Amino acid sequence: MKSFIRHAAVASVAALAVVSLAACSSGASASSTSSASTVYFGVSAAVTGQYAQYGEQFKESVRPGRRAGQ
Repeated sequence: MKSFIRHAAVASVAALAVVSLAACSSGASASSTSSASTVYFGVSAAVTGQYAQYGEQFKESVRPGRRAGQ
């Protein structure tokens, strides 16, 4: 029984890897895409309450135009 579960887990991870790689490689090739495209991402961070200082520090660290070490 343990062997079956282990084989099922390995097969699931392999299938997930194949699907995710296929999703990343679909569409246009990297050489034909615009280099000026905008990438958006979302983050959940505290801005009020006892952890507000960490949220403020995070907002400062990802401010547009900021270079590393400044």
